[in-house]
Amino acid sequence: MQTTMDSACGIGFQQQANNLKTQLGNLDTVIAQVNLQIKLGLKIPADIYSYNAQKSKLEAVQKAILNSIDSSMIALKQELGLDINRNVVLTSNLIPYTKFDDSDINNLIAKAIQTNYDITKYKQEIEITQIEYDIDFYYSDLIADQVQLSIEDKKATLATLTITQEVDLRTVYNSLKSLENAIEADKLTVEADQINIGVMQKNTEQP
Repeated sequence: MQTTMDSACGIGFQQQANNLKTQLGNLDTVIAQVNLQIKLGLKIPADIYSYNAQKSKLEAVQKAILNSIDSSMIALKQELGLDINRNVVLTSNLIPYTKFDDSDINNLIAKAIQTNYDITKYKQEIEITQIEYDIDFYYSDLIADQVQLSIEDKKATLATLTITQEVDLRTVYNSLKSLENAIEADKLTVEADQINIGVMQKNTEQP
């Protein structure tokens, strides 16, 4: 799971880096046009300051993201047992995201618990041991008391398994909801990057 998360983070950072590269390219075009207008006397030299400042900010963000990519790649290589100096390229395509339908989550969890192999196995063992106890009790076998204790132990184990299984499933579900929230946040980031790119393109198209 950690390896998957590291690679996903690396791909996400790479997308942001690509968006920033596009923005910087558009901004360079705008700066070149403004410098030309200054040279022609259509603008004053101070007009270029805000563009240079914006470029410096984008370059700082780009540098931070590239550092994050490097850190993620090192972590990924360590997880995979690879030489950290080995060149690794992430080429996996993004999996189309479909939001998990949790409208019936309680019933889904209950069904998963009901069909869990270990829980089913203990239920069957209790049934078999109960039959054994009934036979021993009927024939006044001294072992009946021990069999009865075994049944109680199995019932206690079954109760613990049921609770543990539900806790595990709900923990996984909560993790899934956290991932959904992270995806929504990333989508907003991508949308913001797209808006910024659109603004840069409009500025580039201006005479």
